[in-house]
Amino acid sequence: MSDKKTTQKKTRIFEFFPELKTGKTRGKKNYALPLPEKGNPDFIPETDSRYILQEDSVYDLGLALKAQERILIRGHTGTGKTSLVIEVAARMKYELHRVNFDDRVERQDLIGEKEITNGQTVFRDGILPFAMQRPSILLLDEWDRISAEVAFVLQRLLEQDGKLMIMEDGGRVVTPHPDFRIIATANTAGQGDEEGIYAGSNVQSYAQVDRFTTCIQLDYLDKMKERMLIEKRFNAKKKYLSDQNVDAFVNVTEALKNAFVNRTISIPFSTRTLMSWIRKSIFVDDVNWAARTSFLNRMTSIDQRACQDIIRKAFPTGEI
Repeated sequence: MSDKKTTQKKTRIFEFFPELKTGKTRGKKNYALPLPEKGNPDFIPETDSRYILQEDSVYDLGLALKAQERILIRGHTGTGKTSLVIEVAARMKYELHRVNFDDRVERQDLIGEKEITNGQTVFRDGILPFAMQRPSILLLDEWDRISAEVAFVLQRLLEQDGKLMIMEDGGRVVTPHPDFRIIATANTAGQGDEEGIYAGSNVQSYAQVDRFTTCIQLDYLDKMKERMLIEKRFNAKKKYLSDQNVDAFVNVTEALKNAFVNRTISIPFSTRTLMSWIRKSIFVDDVNWAARTSFLNRMTSIDQRACQDIIRKAFPTGEI
């Protein structure tokens, strides 16, 4: 993440993301973003034509990438944290290398390890030294699930110059590519699970939390964007999904989100769940059956009753 000495081509943020011209960020500075060096196309994700931007989050993320910040994106499940990073990497042509953390990820998975090749002992780089030497974004998915031992591996990497010393390879020092960036995603801010619904998330050392110099809070889509997403995703099914149906799904979603905020139900209602519910409802023309298999069956009986009351008001007949 060191400064690039040569002159870099730049593109304005609104050219990468034209949606920013008319959304919440309309009128904000159209700052220049340096283009990353050309990477391996196999590692660059494809753009999603159906993706719905949250303008302020994209604007802040672009600015953090420009400033070579270490970035933490936090938010409830299904808010689109990972898809945001994928879409930004796709449009800006960054390679994307992803680590999904759980309690089984170990130091050698990140750093690498020695192995025997053709009778000789060689060191095989893990994903950290591999990604950091490329024009890439390293996505640390579910970062708050990382163990203390593995978190320590990231400590030096998250500092400003971000070099990595590999003791297992004779103390080799890996210097990051000028276009290397780190983004972590998490359901919490690394200070514990306030709602008690994200088992496996760990309290992280604040020494590491403090190294993330940009933190972006990603919330669920608002009603207007939720409607845009439904229309984009299910445009081919329009004969099955009327405007009235779309309004009903959006109203249920908004009511369930408010119910979670007000603690009427104990778990959030994600965009991911909404998409599954709509898809099944179209298949069988029965929103109640689709709701049961999409989310009601994994709720407590109290949550189920609250959700069913909301669904019944929006879909009196249970059909679409």
